[in-house]
Amino acid sequence: MDTIDLADIVPGTTPLVGGKASGLGALLRAGERVPEGFCLTTEA
Repeated sequence: MDTIDLADIVPGTTPLVGGKASGLGALLRAGERVPEGFCLTTEA
């Protein structure tokens, strides 16, 4: 998998997507407004 939607990022994916994307995923799960987006994984 080369990309992950921000809405699909969970705490366990931090090594795969990095801290900033993990933080955005946490904000989304908390109900905060975050623009739609995706991130490239470290596998890409």
